[in-house]
Amino acid sequence: MNVKLIHRHSPPTKYIEAWLDTGAHCCMFHASFCKALGIRLEDGVRSELSGVISGDNRPMYFHRTNILIGSTQIETMVGFCESLSVGGLLVRRGFFDHFVFTLDGTGNPPTFDMDKINRI
Repeated sequence: MNVKLIHRHSPPTKYIEAWLDTGAHCCMFHASFCKALGIRLEDGVRSELSGVISGDNRPMYFHRTNILIGSTQIETMVGFCESLSVGGLLVRRGFFDHFVFTLDGTGNPPTFDMDKINRI
């Protein structure tokens, strides 16, 4: 899925290929996007990342960031890590919980739909 990131008043990044990951615990993106967003990586809330990277735990820094998908913006905490091997991961908490997803594998090709949950 292609998304853009926005931090505070930064212009949106170019499209970033982000994978949907139902097993990861937080939305995360490669730290290389911090520069375009005007984020100083180490100013974020530090945590340790393991599981989706090979080897030892690596530092990850969380920053409040908007994820832009189509015309919808979702504000969430995003972890940025230099060791992430993909552009980004979109996960249950902070992304999936804003949408209803439908996967129909009976067709050829299978179809995938998502609808924004409108909360008051």
